[in-house]
Amino acid sequence: MKKTLFITVALFAQLHAFSCTIISAKDKKGQVWTGNNEDNLFTFKNLINIVPSGSDSYGYVFFTYNDPKQGMQGGVNEAGLFFDFNAVEYTQSKANEKKEYYPGGHVKMFEYIMQHFSTVQEVMDLYKKYRIPGLEYSQLHLADKFGNLGIIVADSMWITKENHLASTNYNLCHGDQQDDPCFRMPIAQRLLKNNEPSFELFTQICDSTHQFYPSGSSTIYSNIHNLSTGEIWFYFGLDFKNACKTSIQELLKRGKTSIYLCDLFKDQMLVKAHTAAENKEYATSIELIESIQDPEQRLTMMRLLVTGLLDMEANIDAYPVFEHFFKQIKPEAKDYYINSFALYCRGEKEKAIESLTEGLKNYPKDETLTDFKNQLEGKFPSKKNYRLELDDFKDATYVLIDGFSYYQFENLLVKVGDKWVGEYSLVPDEYFFRFNVDGKIVTSDQFEVVTYDEKPHNRVVIKKRLFRSQRKIK
Repeated sequence: MKKTLFITVALFAQLHAFSCTIISAKDKKGQVWTGNNEDNLFTFKNLINIVPSGSDSYGYVFFTYNDPKQGMQGGVNEAGLFFDFNAVEYTQSKANEKKEYYPGGHVKMFEYIMQHFSTVQEVMDLYKKYRIPGLEYSQLHLADKFGNLGIIVADSMWITKENHLASTNYNLCHGDQQDDPCFRMPIAQRLLKNNEPSFELFTQICDSTHQFYPSGSSTIYSNIHNLSTGEIWFYFGLDFKNACKTSIQELLKRGKTSIYLCDLFKDQMLVKAHTAAENKEYATSIELIESIQDPEQRLTMMRLLVTGLLDMEANIDAYPVFEHFFKQIKPEAKDYYINSFALYCRGEKEKAIESLTEGLKNYPKDETLTDFKNQLEGKFPSKKNYRLELDDFKDATYVLIDGFSYYQFENLLVKVGDKWVGEYSLVPDEYFFRFNVDGKIVTSDQFEVVTYDEKPHNRVVIKKRLFRSQRKIK
């Protein structure tokens, strides 16, 4: 299975709790509604990817982070078929392990589904033959315009007999909801059960189940679909008062392209502040957020802004925005981590270590701060199974692996002597990646260079599961 060098091992406990809320229902007129909250560390780099119809295929749109090739987070086609994923507890399935991989990989599998299927049952029939990698940790929520609402997990699947379906991080096929309380699930179920489905109701559910935490984890965007009419509404940045309305038909008119979802909300204060920071107008960016009158909302928007700029984009030049925010708050452990990450990338290693030392005074038992401090001092925890030592870019201020993780602070290589060093947990696979060197995306001569996604990438094939003594990836 080909993929970019992509691993998401969240460093902080709050990041582990997140799972999208997905809702579907059929109204009395027979119209089918569906939608979801996309929950993660906040980012401005969510893409709406548009694929027009062909002579024998449906047009569709799908959602990704950062890059159209990183795998579909969810999608809908012009035939009225919708899918999205929840994260759930691990489910082992021997039957699933015996299934074939879809030719070309799971991305190709979902491309085929979106291009050729119109019903939930068709997807389930395909899953009987092919496995979906990662489904052991997730569940697939499906809906179609005919009113079929279903769930697929690693070891089972079903179509509900009810006219509504909600899913969060409970494995709905296992009935284990009481083992892992979730405030979102009972809210969504109650509202769906007691009210007529409509755009207003689905907005109410998305708002009532949205998430926000001081870590910067939150509901990034929400999308609501009328599968019967093709209408689509988007919300962004926790603003549930101002929707952007479009339709699958209108989006398909744009042709094959990808657009940032936040670009649909250019007049939103949060988006304006982000645009200013991207244009290196940092004082303007800060002023825009500081103009928000409500103090709680102001801090929330500033948190979302700095999370997008530093955690998710590694916009190191935008550090003044984070620094302004850092001085205003009582920092979380993660804030010390991100502050140190940014300082290190600015070439201020000693200040980065000082920030971690200060963080450990306030959070002495936080292992992530201890591990990161050790790494910056050239001491790695040896908890990973693969060590990379990069000989290139000796004069660089910072080097990140481009394509390693959604979360940029996990991509950092540390300068040890005259090498850039990192340790990672990798499974046997074929990986494609590049390097972010002082803000420029480049390849390294130390690795094979191939064309991937129509661009030069480094390539490496991992053949063994455990290898602790490797000095270079070859």
